[in-house]
Amino acid sequence: DNDEPSICEVNSNPQFASTLSFTGVNLGEYIADYIMSLTIKRGLIVYDFKDALRNKWFVNKCLEQLNTKSTALSFIHEAQLDEYLENNSDTTDFVIYRGRNHELVKSLETKGIKVFNNSLTNKLANDKYQTYEFLLDHDLPCVKTRLDFSNINHFPAIMKSVSGHGGEEVYLIEDKD
Repeated sequence: DNDEPSICEVNSNPQFASTLSFTGVNLGEYIADYIMSLTIKRGLIVYDFKDALRNKWFVNKCLEQLNTKSTALSFIHEAQLDEYLENNSDTTDFVIYRGRNHELVKSLETKGIKVFNNSLTNKLANDKYQTYEFLLDHDLPCVKTRLDFSNINHFPAIMKSVSGHGGEEVYLIEDKD
């Protein structure tokens, strides 16, 4: 059994779009609608190798559901993206980017490639403190967040790295010691 995500060529199923939802916006339908609005529909799903293995089901589901007669989606490792785009940037209409490098996303946007998630979303989603500041600036409810744990007086507390993801780097702090 090969652990690397495979590339599939099958017909699209619109029900897949309804499984992705975020804060009342059906993200799957938004992506599917955008892709279907293109006259040329060639795209990539991009992960680093480790995350691709961990998210193999999602990668394969995207490949399965977004490959149609008029849409071609291919998987590529993030490390291979620059080389791939040197030869294919003019035929790449969209990228589903699942990494954490917002500067890379900005460079794709500069080339006119539509990226899901865009550079701002990528930057915020991968920096917990910037997300907190964004929520505060937009008067959205959020849990009080600190960068410095030395002045915490209420326990238990949760400590999470600013860049942690996937449920990693989360710690329960039970007391001051």
